[in-house]
Amino acid sequence: MRSVLAPAFGLLVAWSSVVAARGQGPVASIDLRDPEAVRRWAPLHDVRAIEATPEGARIAISGNDPYVRGPSVDLPEGAPLTATIRLRSDRAGMLQVFYMTGAQGSDEARSARKPVRGGVWRDVTLHLPPLGPGTHFRIDPPGDSGSCVIESIRFDVRAEIAPRWPAPGIPRPAAGAPTVVAGPLTLAHDPASFGGYALSIDGRPFATGHDRPAVAYRAAVDGRTEVKWIDAAAAGRVTVEPEGAGLRSRLEFRDEEGGSWRLLQAFRPQAPGVIAFEAECSVDAPRSVYHVPLMVVLPGHGLVPFGASKGQGMLAGVEYLENEPSSSTADLGEQDALRKVPSAPKLTFPLMAIQARGRYLGVIWDRSREVA
Repeated sequence: MRSVLAPAFGLLVAWSSVVAARGQGPVASIDLRDPEAVRRWAPLHDVRAIEATPEGARIAISGNDPYVRGPSVDLPEGAPLTATIRLRSDRAGMLQVFYMTGAQGSDEARSARKPVRGGVWRDVTLHLPPLGPGTHFRIDPPGDSGSCVIESIRFDVRAEIAPRWPAPGIPRPAAGAPTVVAGPLTLAHDPASFGGYALSIDGRPFATGHDRPAVAYRAAVDGRTEVKWIDAAAAGRVTVEPEGAGLRSRLEFRDEEGGSWRLLQAFRPQAPGVIAFEAECSVDAPRSVYHVPLMVVLPGHGLVPFGASKGQGMLAGVEYLENEPSSSTADLGEQDALRKVPSAPKLTFPLMAIQARGRYLGVIWDRSREVA
C-alpha cells in the first residue's frame, strides 16, 4: 500500500474489518427458487401476488407500502447474525426486514434496512441481533410498483470483534535516530520501536506513530473459530534501517498457531513537505485477517503544542469537524454514528487531515479493495 504524507497527517489504515464469520456454512438458508418454499410466503399488503419462478419468488407490487411474511426459521440462540438477501428489484428503494418471535408484531425497533438499486441483482447484507428458534420475517421490498424477485436468504453467525489494542506510548526518538526530512516536514524514528516515530512541522512536534500495533485474525480452537489478538510489539523483533534519504522499519513475530508474520513500513522524501510511505503485511500460512495496522498516525498525541484540541479535521466525504469529537450523534442515530470503517463509496477521495495551531498534517493514499 502506497501513501503520501503532506505537511499534514492523521491516518489509520487497517487491513480489513471483517464481521461475518466467513468460511463456515450458513446456520439457515431459504432457497426461493424452490416453488414449495415460495408457497410458504404470504402477501400481506400492497402485493398483488407472489409467483414462483426459476429465478426466485417474484413479488408483484401494487402500492407504496408492500410487504410479505414468511414461515418460521429456527436460528441459533445467543448468536448475532447476518442475513444476506439476493434480489433484483425493478425499482430502487429501501429494503426493510422485520424479525419477530412468538406473538410479536412488526416494530421498527426490531428491523434492519438498506437502500437497493433497481434493475440489477444484488446481495444485500443486513446485521441482525441474536434471535433463536421460531423467528418469523416480514420483508418490505423496495419500490411502489413493478416487481422484486428474491432468489435466496442466507443466515450466518456474525463475529462481533471487541478491539483489544494496547494503548500507545509517546515516541520520543533520541538525537541521531533515523530521520526523513522533506522541507518543513520531518519524521524521526526510534530504532527500537515499530511505529515509534515522531512527526514535526517547522521543528514543532505535531504527531506520533502508534508503537503498540495489534493484529487480529481468526483461528480454529477446539473445533470452533475465534478471533485472536496479538500484541505484535511485545511479541516481535524490530529492525529500523536507513535507506538512502529514507528509512525502512520491519517487525517480525509469530502467532500461536506457528504462522510467521512480517510488517514493513518504508518512508522517503518525495517533495518539500511531502513524505511518501509504503506499508506491507505478509504471513507464511493461510490466515483470515480482521485487523492489521498498516499505518497509524496520532496527531497531538502526548504533545504539549495542542494535545487533543484542533482547529479542523476532515475525512473527505465522511467527517468535517471543528474542535469536537468524531462519531457525533447530532444528525445520526447512535449505531450509524459509530463508523469504525466508513463505507468506501462515501469517501469522495482518499484524504484525511488535521489542522491545529496554524499547521496541518494530511494523508492521501492509493485505494485498494483489500484495505479499509
